[in-house]
Amino acid sequence: RGRAPAVAAAAALASALGVAAVAGVAISTSARGSSMASAAASPLTVRALLDSDDFKDVTTDNILMMQSDELTTSTRDQVHQAVSRSLLHIDSLLAAQFPKEHAELNELRMSGAQKDGAMRVLRKYGDERMVKLSHAIADAVQVNAHESGDQASLHRRLTATLQPRLKDLVALSADMFPDGSVALDAREVPSLRKWHPELEVQLGPQGAGARRLVGFEGLDGDVAAHAQTLFESMERELGEKMPKAPSRMLLSLYNTDSAGNTGIAASRAPPDQKDEKFISCVMRAVPHPTKVAKCVADNLMHVMKMAAGYVKDKVF
Repeated sequence: RGRAPAVAAAAALASALGVAAVAGVAISTSARGSSMASAAASPLTVRALLDSDDFKDVTTDNILMMQSDELTTSTRDQVHQAVSRSLLHIDSLLAAQFPKEHAELNELRMSGAQKDGAMRVLRKYGDERMVKLSHAIADAVQVNAHESGDQASLHRRLTATLQPRLKDLVALSADMFPDGSVALDAREVPSLRKWHPELEVQLGPQGAGARRLVGFEGLDGDVAAHAQTLFESMERELGEKMPKAPSRMLLSLYNTDSAGNTGIAASRAPPDQKDEKFISCVMRAVPHPTKVAKCVADNLMHVMKMAAGYVKDKVF
């Protein structure tokens, strides 16, 4: 009987220690979880995003969607490695040519919402609608060149190419710019008052031609288009805090036509004539479909108006 109180006391002590241990584990787990959540929520710098797996993965997947019908693990690995090398080269050029701005990219932080906004346009470069559209535009440019057509004939070909894809253009604009900053106004384009999203006018083949993967070392232009889009998107998201030099550098380095001439077509196009601006852009972009996609994204409002204007003139 004398041992009973001792046994009971020992049991109570063990129970108390057990509760304390559980509480300690809970507190430790909670602290770790809070620390991890805090780390996950911490702002990301612009340079860190450029070097992130997320950006490299999106760029790799977009290039594969644009240029290859057969996606294999080995092919993806090779393209991913080429993308990484190209981004490293871009970063080195920025550091050498614009050391002040390069340092600013290391310090310039963004929120999760700003990152999502910056990546939104990029993710649409691999969208099936954008892929088909980019290849159709590239085909029109190449056919026009093969037939020795002038800029007026290329304008007609591009307009005919865009018109049956008006529905896709309107949908892409809503996806890329959900704030409505790039949207058609029916009062500006009267033909839209009669146009409905369900309407699709078939004036030619819709599917993109067979896509061929260019050499892995020939992807610099496509990667640069992604990096330039990212920098320009950050200019929209961060305003004056985001330096302009990075996007300008990429424009001067990679804004060349298929013959390797920088800005030749652009120099012939008056800056106030938006048709010529878009046409000059795609002439320089071919044969890189990702660069064609960037031409569409950069001139999306005008591209939609070209398509809608063609519907008005030729259909209604």
